[in-house]
Amino acid sequence: MVNTDEICAAIKDLFEDTRSIAEPAGALAVAGLKKFVARGTTPEASLVAVVSGANVNFDRLRHIAERAEVGEQREAILAVTIPERPGSFRRFCAALGKRSVSEFNYRYADPARAHVYVGLQLGAPADRATVVELLGAAGYAVEDMTANEAAKLHVRHMVGGRPGSVHHRVIQTEGIFPGRLLYSVGRACKSPANRTITSCPRGKPP
Repeated sequence: MVNTDEICAAIKDLFEDTRSIAEPAGALAVAGLKKFVARGTTPEASLVAVVSGANVNFDRLRHIAERAEVGEQREAILAVTIPERPGSFRRFCAALGKRSVSEFNYRYADPARAHVYVGLQLGAPADRATVVELLGAAGYAVEDMTANEAAKLHVRHMVGGRPGSVHHRVIQTEGIFPGRLLYSVGRACKSPANRTITSCPRGKPP
């Protein structure tokens, strides 16, 4: 059995190899074949998967591209609780080190605790457990939501609440490299002791 993420990863593989786009049902055979080979019990032989169907609309490509990273086990999705006080966001970014942040959802909602939804790029599948252990050792409450379908479809869009009377300053930066989020926060908050991040919408790292 394969999940949605693995099917999306198969669609990406087909596109990169053949420059053709299959529909999810059409790429199902490739996803199943990949999982079968990954078990390590495949005999020395040529394996064939029949790809049938390209009934996919343009609007769905973004969803497929996002889920492919998880399907290839190159991204971890975590729910983390951090203290809601000035400087906490910067300390959290420092705890992540040079890891690339692919997604970060948060909005001010509670004066004591902040619940953040973060996506991290992985160098290898085993890195996921390492990151969870690292954040736990740093004192953060962490829940691995990489395999949680409801979280990927709904929770990511429901994080946080209303900012109330908090004063906001909107900042946008460009450029992608490992550690970019921490770098941007450091530049934006030159006095981190009196800064609070109130919103970080979903998207690629700033």
